[in-house]
Amino acid sequence: DETNNVYLLDSPLSKPVKLFDKVIPKSVKVSPNGASFAYTSDHEDEDNYQLYFYDFKEKTPKKLVTLTGKDESVDSFVWSEKGDSLFYMRADYVSKTSKLCRFDFAQEKCYPVELKGFWDVLQEDDNRILLKYFKASTSQYVYVYDLESGKLTTVDDKGNSRKAFLAQDRVFWTSEGNDNCKKEPCVLSFDLKNNRISQLNLPGGVQSIYDAKISTEGNNVLIQETRDGVDHL
Repeated sequence: DETNNVYLLDSPLSKPVKLFDKVIPKSVKVSPNGASFAYTSDHEDEDNYQLYFYDFKEKTPKKLVTLTGKDESVDSFVWSEKGDSLFYMRADYVSKTSKLCRFDFAQEKCYPVELKGFWDVLQEDDNRILLKYFKASTSQYVYVYDLESGKLTTVDDKGNSRKAFLAQDRVFWTSEGNDNCKKEPCVLSFDLKNNRISQLNLPGGVQSIYDAKISTEGNNVLIQETRDGVDHL
């Protein structure tokens, strides 16, 4: 609203409870146990987003890390699978590089992987981090970084991959224009154990993929298609 407040709704018909004011978060993500949430905001320095944390018991927002660069920003973040830490990208707009970091609510650790340009962190699963390199709006590439080995694996650097997910040692992603999909809408699967790529058999008649979600066990995919202005699942 006009006063830039953040509210909590216990149910759709309950009265909004103001948590804090003078902040408009860019991104908000609730922890896996639902006891807190993390968010990014540029209310301290316009266009330079920092990472904050709000615990529903303590009821006080706090900044998790301090950015030192003149044009440094946390542009993406995710909770760890267990909810005990946050993974995020520190983007440096002067050097045009990104740095993958982790905050375990005690200290920050940044990983020694060279990421030129601007990257997003999408998901953590079993010590693997799903990353997306945003070269352009029509050139979004998918990678996996292994926290234990320090290896960065290319999943797709040919097509435009707008959506990607990790599930059961596999990466699922939508791709447009790569060697497998060409111009057809498709969902691909990359097996991290044997590095094999396979294409999912989509229902007949699917003309486009607006959005896609993979189930936790990796056995089902939910596809949202927009056709003639009407959404279909």
